[in-house]
Amino acid sequence: MDSPKLVGFLVSARECYCSTWFWIDALCIDQDNVDERNHQVQQMGEIFSCAQQVFAWLGNNQNIAGFLAKFGHTRGLDAGYFAFYGALYWSRA
Repeated sequence: MDSPKLVGFLVSARECYCSTWFWIDALCIDQDNVDERNHQVQQMGEIFSCAQQVFAWLGNNQNIAGFLAKFGHTRGLDAGYFAFYGALYWSRA
């Protein structure tokens, strides 16, 4: 995760979660160390299953925000749908 994206998340999270600690995989795992990264990815299931909350930061995209706000209420394929499912985040999954 490059720093502008991380800063965007932290600025947004600060508004609602100012006293919450975050484990951020892009910071907590040395992304350039393939052995460490692979080892940590193996543990992600356990890490996430023990988490009280999990946030997936998809950026400050108004199309995505609009899509998620109405998710489950409509089935239309609009710009929000394509922005959400086309977000870079999903390429890591």
